[in-house]
Amino acid sequence: MESKELLQSLKLSTFIAFDFETTGLDPNNDRIIEIAAIRFEHGEIVDRFVSLVNPGIDIPNLITEITGISNSMVYKSPTEAEIIDDFLSFLRDSPLVAHNIRFDEQFLSRLCQRHEKEENNFKKYDTLQLARSLLFEQPVFNLTALSDFYGLSSDNAHRAENDTENTGFIFLELIKELAGYPLDFISKVNALIQGESIPNLHLYVEMASALAMKGDLQKGLIKHGIIPNCKTNIFSHNGPNSVESLSAEDVFGNSGALSKVHRNFENRPNQEQYAKLVNKILSESGKIGVLEAGTGLGKSM
Repeated sequence: MESKELLQSLKLSTFIAFDFETTGLDPNNDRIIEIAAIRFEHGEIVDRFVSLVNPGIDIPNLITEITGISNSMVYKSPTEAEIIDDFLSFLRDSPLVAHNIRFDEQFLSRLCQRHEKEENNFKKYDTLQLARSLLFEQPVFNLTALSDFYGLSSDNAHRAENDTENTGFIFLELIKELAGYPLDFISKVNALIQGESIPNLHLYVEMASALAMKGDLQKGLIKHGIIPNCKTNIFSHNGPNSVESLSAEDVFGNSGALSKVHRNFENRPNQEQYAKLVNKILSESGKIGVLEAGTGLGKSM
């Protein structure tokens, strides 16, 4: 399936990536100092709306250090009241994409409330949540790290336009990754999020519909673009001593190995019983164990 066809099947032929730079993290008291919104059609940038905004309050020094945006830069920029109509007109009713969209949508809602504008019921998509779900082998999911992962420039990180552009392209890559999963997987996700009001909800629903129409329950719409390099959590070491015939009593008993090397050793029957149970679980195929024990038992040993 071609990229354009994939986006069309997910009702994402057109979407807008957007980002706000703000004076702080509180949508009730802080204000927007830069707006960027970029329209994608069929996976390509076709239009953009970018502007500094005069917040009407001082920009903290920390924000200037992070974004590079100073009070002098926004002094002659349009205010919220002067820019909001053009901004909302640009958004129209397009699906919105952002990195950690909860942050940006709160500022968007307060912006509309302050100026008594009706906020559209946008379909919302979050690249942060998608990345955490799909790129599970990655250690960091901030925008800079994901931009580096996909070979995108981070030279102007924390400026709205560059962040927005990267967010749009990262979203396209994550869509391809999600499209590699079969209907069974997507259906389980939909069952988990049913009734929830969360970003990406529409993406999973439309993905399930597209997979059902394809009719192949075993494969995704396209092949996975990424082969995860997940590290195993099983450590194996070939030492010189055989432990196959070693019992819990041989280690933790009154005359066990620990009693010979620890001067203050004391036998703990519960610890020995715990070790026997762990050994049984590990040695019998197909078994799992859920164990709880109080402090001081010696679980680490």
